[in-house]
Amino acid sequence: MKRKLLTIGLCVGAALAARGADLLTPEGGMQGCPLPENRLLYVVEDDAGERWLTLEGKKLVPGAEPRLSPDGRWVAFVTGGYTPSVKFMRLADRSVLAPRPEILPDAGVMWQNGNLLVWQQGGRTLAYAVSEQKQVAFPALPPCTLALSPDGKLAVTSDDSGPAPALAILALPDHRMVARLAAPGKQQSSECGGLHSPVFSPDGRRLAYVAEGILPLADILMFNLDTKTVTAMTTDHRNHQFPAFAPNGEALTFSGLRGDGTAVYRQRLESGN
Repeated sequence: MKRKLLTIGLCVGAALAARGADLLTPEGGMQGCPLPENRLLYVVEDDAGERWLTLEGKKLVPGAEPRLSPDGRWVAFVTGGYTPSVKFMRLADRSVLAPRPEILPDAGVMWQNGNLLVWQQGGRTLAYAVSEQKQVAFPALPPCTLALSPDGKLAVTSDDSGPAPALAILALPDHRMVARLAAPGKQQSSECGGLHSPVFSPDGRRLAYVAEGILPLADILMFNLDTKTVTAMTTDHRNHQFPAFAPNGEALTFSGLRGDGTAVYRQRLESGN
């Protein structure tokens, strides 16, 4: 018997444009990374075009795309130009660790099990234990894996098998298709940016991601793995990017246009989101 593929579209009337979202960085910023104790690490760009990790208005180190480790002790971030590499910042003293050999991911990086960073490089799946400062073995992931669930049982990959952009959620280790997330109406075109930047909630029950059309048509969507429904967290197409869950899973931050620049916003989540 042929298994029915679960393809998920967007729920109609799911949300209004970032209703109830809090503005966290009125001075500007992007790529928010929620920290313990309700703090926020984010990225600002200076007049020379260099990006900096910033905390409480103070520039810390050059870098971008910060992601907090599950144990709340480390932040992985990207630094460099055409061949970006990954470094780590210890939150306790804000010291920076540059691993050797360099971490040069094909796409994004994914945290697992406290402070284990996983990525794909040259088609291989690699892992680095930050506490031990060494590479360790990790099971091979499906090609082009973009996100891993906290328990390591689900992987999210790009799905180019159809005419429209999609994300595939696969069960590990057999790569069985759990769900296929289709682009919403106006983004169902090969000319659009597609679906990207998926990130699981700390409990693994929700997946936030970006649906990007022709700029600035980009919004944040949320897939509930329990109800198999998609909710639009924003609908105003103001180039919303870089979703990130708070450590307790009770809020979602994301970047968006504000005036002539960008800012970081926080949307508090209800249990049904």
